[in-house]
Amino acid sequence: MTHWTERLSEYLDGTLSGAERLDCERHLADCAECTATLDELRRVVARAHALENRTPRADLWNGIAARIGVSRPGVADLGEQRARRRIAFTLPQLMAASIALVMLSGAGA
Repeated sequence: MTHWTERLSEYLDGTLSGAERLDCERHLADCAECTATLDELRRVVARAHALENRTPRADLWNGIAARIGVSRPGVADLGEQRARRRIAFTLPQLMAASIALVMLSGAGA
C-alpha cells in the first residue's frame, strides 16, 4: 500500500487536483496511519492559527549580519554598483547614432 504522507499537506491546503483528492480520500478511508498523520497536521494548523501575531522585541539582524559578514540584507556593495554605471539611450538618440553609423560606413566604402 502506498501512503499519502508526503501529500497530506497539499490535501489539507486544497491544492490537489480533483482526481488526486479523490484518490487520497479513498486511501484515508482505509489507512489509519495516514488518517492519524492528517489529524496531527490539522492540530498543528489549528495551533498555528491560534498563535498571537507579535513583533520581535529586538532587531536581530545586526548580530546575524556581523556573523556572516554582510552589512545590510539584500543590498550589494554600493561602491561596486557605482563603479558599474549603466548608460541608457533614448530611442531618438539610438536612431541618430544608427543613421550616423550608416553614413560613415557608406562613406568608407
